[in-house]
Amino acid sequence: MEPVISPIWFYLIHVASMIHVLSLFVLVISIAGLVVLVAGGPDEEENRRITKKYVKTCIIAIIICSLVVTLVPNARTVYMMLAASVVTPDNIVGGEEHIVNLITNIVTAINNAK
Repeated sequence: MEPVISPIWFYLIHVASMIHVLSLFVLVISIAGLVVLVAGGPDEEENRRITKKYVKTCIIAIIICSLVVTLVPNARTVYMMLAASVVTPDNIVGGEEHIVNLITNIVTAINNAK
């Protein structure tokens, strides 16, 4: 019997979730670094040049990580998307039939046990 959801999807969901979390972590660190660099104004010319370089790096990291966090869904979102693709009207009708049969079997077993 073929599985409803291919097992490779679970691996890909895990990888996407890790990318999402890592990007979120880098985003927070970049924002904190940018705040520290801007708040602590350097006095010397050499320090200003180095600070400008780090500020540019932080801004680039913030932009890239914001895009990744926005575009790469977390695991919960992907699981909801998979569930939505599997739940169809035909599957719901089939599930109703199985539930009715299960309840009928339980009631029959209880009546036979008396």
